[in-house]
Amino acid sequence: MSKPSPEKPASPHLYHYTRFANLLDIIRSEQIWSTDIRFLNDQTEYHGSAELCRDMAYARMAGTFIPPKGVSPTLHGNRCRSYLFQLMRELQNSETLAVNTFVISFSEHSDDLSQWRAYARPAGVAIGFSARTLRDIANAQGFRLVKCIYDDDVKEKMLHNLIESKIELIGKVPRKISERDEYLSNVISLTLIEFQYMAAIFKHPAFRSEAEWRLVSDPLADKKSVNDLTFHSSGSTLIPHAIVRFMNVSTNDGAVSAAPTRVIVGPSPYPKLNQASVASALRRFGFNDTKVQTSVAPFRDL
Repeated sequence: MSKPSPEKPASPHLYHYTRFANLLDIIRSEQIWSTDIRFLNDQTEYHGSAELCRDMAYARMAGTFIPPKGVSPTLHGNRCRSYLFQLMRELQNSETLAVNTFVISFSEHSDDLSQWRAYARPAGVAIGFSARTLRDIANAQGFRLVKCIYDDDVKEKMLHNLIESKIELIGKVPRKISERDEYLSNVISLTLIEFQYMAAIFKHPAFRSEAEWRLVSDPLADKKSVNDLTFHSSGSTLIPHAIVRFMNVSTNDGAVSAAPTRVIVGPSPYPKLNQASVASALRRFGFNDTKVQTSVAPFRDL
C-alpha cells in the first residue's frame, strides 16, 4: 500500500489529550483505545475526503486513457470509466465501507489551550509518550505513526496519484474473461483500502495549529478484525475501538514499553491538588518515573 514516508515529530514527545476518567482507564489497563475513523467526533473530515475523491474520479472520467499495446482504445476507456463509476458508487456510501481503519490522536504540543477545550473538558490531562518508542510499539501491533496532512493541494495530489495508479492496473486486466470481474473487484478494494488510510490523516487546514499525529491501523476487512475489537455506547451510537497496548509489547527487538514519560495536568480551579492526585494515581499503577506538571494556560471555565 502506498503510504506517506515516515517523518519525525518536531518534539521528541507526543501528547494525547483526554479527560481524567480516560487517564485512569489508560494507566489501569496499560492500553489506549483507537477509534474507527467513521465514528470520530468530527465526521465532516472523513466525509469531506470521500467527497473529494469522488469528485476527482468524476472529473477523471472525462479525460483520456492511453491503452496498453494491443488493446482497443475504446475497450480500455470503457474499462477505466467502469472502474471510476464503481469507485464513485462505493464512496457515495462511505459510511458502510467494509474496511476498518482506526486512529489515536496525538499532538506535538503539550499545553495547548484549544486542545484542552476540545478534548479534555471539563478537566483532564495531556499524556506524553516518547515518539520513537510509540512508533515501535505501534508498528508491532499493525499501526503506523503518521503526521496529519492539512494542505489541500497535498491531499489532492495524493488522491490523484491513487486514482492514476489504479487506472494503470486496469490496463493489466487478465485476458481470460472469467478472471476479469474478480480482478476489477480487487482493484476497487485496493483503492478503497488506500483511500481509508489517506482519509485517516487528512485534516481541515483550520486545525493546523494542533500539529496532530495519529496512530493509524492497517485497514482490515470487518471479518478479519472483528475479534480484536471492543465497543462502547455513546448516545445513539455503538462505537468500535481497537486496543493498542503500550507496555511489554513484543517486537523483533524483544519486549518494548512506552510508559508515559510525563503528564501535563490541564487548567482547572485546583491545579496543584489535581497534580498531586494524578501523581498518586500514576504511582498506584506502577508508573513511578512519570513526571507530572501543571498547565500554564489560564483557567477560564473550559
